[in-house]
Amino acid sequence: MTVWATFDRKALRYTAGEPAVYRSSDIAQREFCRRCGSQLAYRMIDDNSELTINIGSLDDPERFPPQMHIWCDSQVSWFDTKDDLPRYPRDEPN
Repeated sequence: MTVWATFDRKALRYTAGEPAVYRSSDIAQREFCRRCGSQLAYRMIDDNSELTINIGSLDDPERFPPQMHIWCDSQVSWFDTKDDLPRYPRDEPN
């Protein structure tokens, strides 16, 4: 389980060094902190317009409250959030 936020790629920049990059599939790559290995971001290889950031890696994650829950069909049985946000079985609808 993780909390992500997607941003316009031009709105973000790394302020201290560059991340390590791992091509995790034919369509996407993941970016990690070179010092501690924390996952920082996810991006599509063919579309560099957006960057999906792991909110827990930000200095102030409180600035980005959740708006929905996605991929709920793979939720583990012992975990449930108690809120009224929209829930989607897979990815968010277009």
